[in-house]
Amino acid sequence: MYYARPTVANYSRCARKFCGYLKDREVTEATPSDIREYLMAYSTSGVKLDSIRNSLYALRNFFDFLNLGGIVSNMPPRIVHLRPRAKPIPRVLSVKSVLRMIQAASHPRDRALIEFMYATGCRASEVAALRAQDIDLDSRTARVVGKDNKPRVVVFGTPAASALEAYLKGRNIGYVFQSKVKEQVGCVRKLENTKCWVGEARIYSPKQFGPPRRLIVGLGGIRKTSRRDAWLKFKSKTRHLNLIRPLRPDPIRSITIRGIIALLALRAGLGKVTPHMIRHCFATHMLDGGSDIREIQELLGHASITSTEIYTHVSRAKLLATFDRCHPRGDKSHELSLTTIPKARPKTISIASAKVR
Repeated sequence: MYYARPTVANYSRCARKFCGYLKDREVTEATPSDIREYLMAYSTSGVKLDSIRNSLYALRNFFDFLNLGGIVSNMPPRIVHLRPRAKPIPRVLSVKSVLRMIQAASHPRDRALIEFMYATGCRASEVAALRAQDIDLDSRTARVVGKDNKPRVVVFGTPAASALEAYLKGRNIGYVFQSKVKEQVGCVRKLENTKCWVGEARIYSPKQFGPPRRLIVGLGGIRKTSRRDAWLKFKSKTRHLNLIRPLRPDPIRSITIRGIIALLALRAGLGKVTPHMIRHCFATHMLDGGSDIREIQELLGHASITSTEIYTHVSRAKLLATFDRCHPRGDKSHELSLTTIPKARPKTISIASAKVR
């Protein structure tokens, strides 16, 4: 079984906390009562029920590992059970709200990122690991690797393809989304214990990723040269030098993607928005448009259909369309912009031809 790095770190942390809770006792002597008492003590710290449930899952994996190594024969965490978790209905943005986020993207990378995430419904980790050679702009498809290293093919529309083409600019290798590279400005300052201006910058080699070379340039005395003249002199001397930081071949981190989505939502005036909410928007809007639940399951990479069925409870557009079409007090003139379901025409009855019984 493959686990992500945050999951491994969380499981290790939970195992260390439980061993510290036992104090002088060996972990092989743990009983189901110890597990329950530990979870009760952990709940008194004010954590949510999900954190307690995650701790129980971590202890189960920890004792499974000990059992495989022959260290323990009993499995006390497997005997302890918590009450079933009620799945919350995810928050979903409207189509207009997502379009406002897309329009708020000023950098080509951010525009391509939000377009691709909304068009494919990919997770943040999947987008971060996406490589340029796995994208086919002509067929508008991409190969992503989801949970448990399961690959799948996703499709995207023309707006996402255009945004990716504008961002990549012909680049067909390396990670698609990388950190922004800004040109170095440098600085002009007064040299300590002197009356002279000096300019300072760092020179980067385009072929090496080692530490840059420090550059210090004398710009004249303070009495004869103003700071503005010293700055112009420094810019002319460093014009032919390479002050651009080299592009690292590392992928963008998931926390950076969260920051980008949060910034775009802030610019659009939408409050708190996470990358997973964009995934929810993709699935819900596809369902509103008439897509089959099995197709959405395949595009999202869900192993079980039960994970996808939650979006049937979020599809407000279909629910409202059905109500307006079928209920006598529904809005017959209401036209939804999020669905393609045809509206049933109300039957007209002529009074003259009606038979009264």
